[in-house]
Amino acid sequence: MSIEAGVLHNQPLYANINDKGTITHIGFRLFPDELKTESKDVLEFIERYFLELSLILDDNQRSRKMQDDKFIFLLGNYKGWDSLIDGADFRLSKVDDKYYEATWSKNGVDRLSVAFPIWCELLTGMPLNEIQKTLYRSVKKYPDSLQLVENFTDMIKLDDSVYVTNPVKHYELAELIDSRYYFKNDEMFYVVYDESHLGYSIANLFHIPNLGYGRELQIEQSLYGFKSITFTVSVSKWVSYCLNEDMNVYFAIENETAENIKAVVLAENKNMGYNHLLSVTVPKDFISNPAVRLTATLNAFIPTHNIRSLYQEYKNKEK
Repeated sequence: MSIEAGVLHNQPLYANINDKGTITHIGFRLFPDELKTESKDVLEFIERYFLELSLILDDNQRSRKMQDDKFIFLLGNYKGWDSLIDGADFRLSKVDDKYYEATWSKNGVDRLSVAFPIWCELLTGMPLNEIQKTLYRSVKKYPDSLQLVENFTDMIKLDDSVYVTNPVKHYELAELIDSRYYFKNDEMFYVVYDESHLGYSIANLFHIPNLGYGRELQIEQSLYGFKSITFTVSVSKWVSYCLNEDMNVYFAIENETAENIKAVVLAENKNMGYNHLLSVTVPKDFISNPAVRLTATLNAFIPTHNIRSLYQEYKNKEK
């Protein structure tokens, strides 16, 4: 629920309240709701951050905060920002998957532009040790069932009538890829999920929703301060979480024993600047045995770049 929360410096304020009565966001109302269908977290960060700047009365303190947060005015400055965005068009863009640029323009002329790092601590307003604790709740809220829309027009044939999605993207290592695998029969494609193709089947398990329905995934998540938490979700719920959070998922087989296959699953969130890294042990009878439980260790919210270097790098960049 969203409610009006007053007015500050002639700008309306509003707050979001969840079903438990907790305020989850408060900020200036700078963007219409229809604009927030995409990049909601980023736009609410901008609303919240301008409110925080407005509450700091000392100019030096405000400048220190922006420098600490690597928040930069590329065009214009803090003074008079509200008049510059009034009635202006807005655009949001990414630079090298490291920064967001938010720009307001009028009649084709840019009036105000700011840049800030793509990093979940800044964008959520929460320290990393608190963000880590939210993961289980985030995964649990998504449905076990989700529809994946696949494009079969440019598939690559491998062997035994197996086709792989194209293009094949990798993350750092050539083996860590985002591929999904299908059989082709009478011009129809079917998901590879059988005991004759265990490697392809496990890759599909962590890429395609519904395959893991009923298959439990027990996760031991590392937390700040050498602590950990263990929770269990269905594999399909984990896949739904990754898809709903717009993550890119990469998979590679690490090693194999007589009983198990050990794999690496990396979920990359480019919109918030972090990765989740799962090391998963999959019993080889996971297809035929509905009661089987997969186990995994998880390092969550790993930064995708060095946040500390961004401020100077961006300041030195030609505009």
